[in-house]
Amino acid sequence: MTRLQSFVLLAAGMLAATPASAATAEIYGQQAEIERQLSQTSTSQVLRALVNSNMSRAEARSRLSQLGYDPFLADSYFEAIASGRQVPERMLDNEALAAFRGLGLVSNEDVAAELQRPPFLDSFDESTSEDEGPQVFGRRVFRETSSRFDPVLTGPVGDDYVLGPGDGITLIVTGAVEVVREQMPVSREGFLVIPDVGQVAVVGLTVEQLRQHLFTRLRSVYSGISRGPDANTFFSVSIARLRTIQVRVLGEVARPGSYRLSAVSTVLEALYFAGGPTDQGTFRRVLLRRGQNAPLEVDLYPYLTSGSLSDDHRLQSGDVVYVPVAGRQATVSGEVRRPALFELAEGEGLKELIQFAGGLLPSATSHHAGVERLLPSDDRTPGVNRVMVDAPLAAVLEGTETFDVLPGDVVSVSPVSGLLRRSVEVVGAVWHPGYYQFHPGMTLASLFERAGGLWPDALTDQVRVVRLVAETNTQEVVTAPSMQFELEEQDRVEVFSRSTLAGADSILVVGWVRRPGLYPHFEGMLVGDAVLSAGGFLRGANTGTAEVVMDVMDVMDVMDVMDVMDEPRRRTRRVRLREQVAGSEPDWRNYDNGEELVPEASVPLTPGSEVYIRRRSDFGSLGHVSVVGDFRVPGTYALLHNDERVSDMLLRAGGLAASADTNTFRLSRAGAAVGISLGDVTRFRHTPLDPPLVNDDTLRVEAVDQTVFVSGAVNFPNRVIYSTGMSVNDLLSQAGGATADADLDQISVLYPDGSRRTVTKSLGLFRNYPDVHAGSRVFVPLKAEDSGFDWGGALNTTLTATTTATTLLLLIREIRRN
Repeated sequence: MTRLQSFVLLAAGMLAATPASAATAEIYGQQAEIERQLSQTSTSQVLRALVNSNMSRAEARSRLSQLGYDPFLADSYFEAIASGRQVPERMLDNEALAAFRGLGLVSNEDVAAELQRPPFLDSFDESTSEDEGPQVFGRRVFRETSSRFDPVLTGPVGDDYVLGPGDGITLIVTGAVEVVREQMPVSREGFLVIPDVGQVAVVGLTVEQLRQHLFTRLRSVYSGISRGPDANTFFSVSIARLRTIQVRVLGEVARPGSYRLSAVSTVLEALYFAGGPTDQGTFRRVLLRRGQNAPLEVDLYPYLTSGSLSDDHRLQSGDVVYVPVAGRQATVSGEVRRPALFELAEGEGLKELIQFAGGLLPSATSHHAGVERLLPSDDRTPGVNRVMVDAPLAAVLEGTETFDVLPGDVVSVSPVSGLLRRSVEVVGAVWHPGYYQFHPGMTLASLFERAGGLWPDALTDQVRVVRLVAETNTQEVVTAPSMQFELEEQDRVEVFSRSTLAGADSILVVGWVRRPGLYPHFEGMLVGDAVLSAGGFLRGANTGTAEVVMDVMDVMDVMDVMDVMDEPRRRTRRVRLREQVAGSEPDWRNYDNGEELVPEASVPLTPGSEVYIRRRSDFGSLGHVSVVGDFRVPGTYALLHNDERVSDMLLRAGGLAASADTNTFRLSRAGAAVGISLGDVTRFRHTPLDPPLVNDDTLRVEAVDQTVFVSGAVNFPNRVIYSTGMSVNDLLSQAGGATADADLDQISVLYPDGSRRTVTKSLGLFRNYPDVHAGSRVFVPLKAEDSGFDWGGALNTTLTATTTATTLLLLIREIRRN
């Protein structure tokens, strides 16, 4: 990657030393940015890419070896994926990054695709929420990727284009002379060198002035050039190549800096390349500074609101486009076409603010607007900082009044009331229910006529009119005495029918049918008819039988019901479907082993009946098993039968690969390891030592790992290349030895098969370390925290007490002796 970065820097230097197009410079600049982004790739990105690649640990080791990298470089990432822990960022050094690029986990294309999103978009999202505040008007124009401001490097330009060094000129002379076609650059000194004519100073001339100047110079060489009708020699001049200019864009822009643009670029184009003004930048007073001249002001709102470019200016090399901080800003929300945060220039008020917002929507309340105002500091009193002000919106828009807008004002335009006036509503048993225009003297008869008429079973003597009583602001219900009953504005007319009052009869179809749900009941309806109403059977359904649940009262006489009042109120029957519905090979077994099946013709459905279609017992997926790791054919396998065992799945996966470590073979079920041995599985097939598999089981085996990972309280946790006969002490030495706070009595060894052993002691004094072999993990824990008993202090106290007692005894003996 270092060589690639050097190449990018060398290429950038060559571009700076030689004339090049802005497009070429942008390509190399983007490549350098890609390399910079790649160097900042995080471990979390690598982990996500590794998971999505479905690459096994053995495959990663093999490919890393082929690429010349440490084959175990990715092991810590696989372990992080398996354990769910995070890999430290420091592990992604330049070597690791280069290796992962070689594996295809990190690519230039991925970063380049991300770079298609301009960097300044990270600080601004078009879909602003209420917490993020209102959208700044005009920001969207500059944040979207587009080619509408790309510099014009070729093609015609206007006659007002001013020539300068670096422009390419094409001169064509035709007519009475041999055709002359010359392409000439404008030199650094500002001259064109024309054969047979000599040097022509052109810097500062417009294209039209150049044409006039060349007419005089060429006429001295070609006598046929004339403005009269006798001219027989003609010439044309055009711009073949545009020069590039260097401009700076500074201030409150998304990407301030220096930019190379074409000589026909304008202030708008420079702002586009710089990402446009930020949320704090002005759109009304963009400054164009040129030399010692007074700055020109550019107002972007005419362009943003009407597409006018009258305020735009063509740039010259050395120009500075500066975006100051925004001035007076106010927000418009509610019923306007463009709710946003707008900036107001001097002398602009509420009328201009509404115009910038695109005007009012038809649903807006136009007579007034509410203005939430933050009072100026001089007008504030304790507890009174924000107030609500009514603005005479209609008068302002008509021009009869004005309303000043202060910085931070929030203008809210409310919608009109949702109440529908001059209307009546009709619902129920009419052919065209809905709202109709009210007019004085309107009757029920005229309303029903406009609504398409009544249903045949409409209850004309039970028409209800729901009416608003204005005096009490309550509703009253009136039963219309006749069709000539006069209506009032906002009346709601309800028409009932016999069918709606009686309630629709229905049956419920549940289970393995295409469209389970409620369906209308009809007289003589059978179970097969219900299945047809539900769209037929699903694949795997038991097409021969169905279970029907119905009320006992629907299938027994009233007298019989009186005799069984204490019995269940619902009854279930197992029904045998007719062959026309069941199909050619129906399954007519009764799986419940209860009452025998009865023909569906003997059990007609009643309203409220429920039909249940069950699944066949022999249908459905038994589940899947994941075969992961160093198998010949790893992957996901579907279970073929209920008693498929581990040995069967080993055969289907082609057995273990040559590089597999048989000691790591294990079966995981519900996140826990199942105690099996590969040797037992293969020797004692289809015995309890070869357990049957269930859905979501995982068979896993790792590739042979010739290292031992030493971690914990050691000076240099790392992987140690294992040699036959190495002990725990040998491995600790390779890891820099144990730390001072290591607990050597609790060292543990985790073996590839998942088993673990710890240190034991002989006679309570001598440590017996577990054996270690390739693929193991040695963990050295820290000593447990001090229990709080001060053994040193206790020993000192004991020695002091003993010395004192001994001294006293000697003194007593000496006294007695004397």
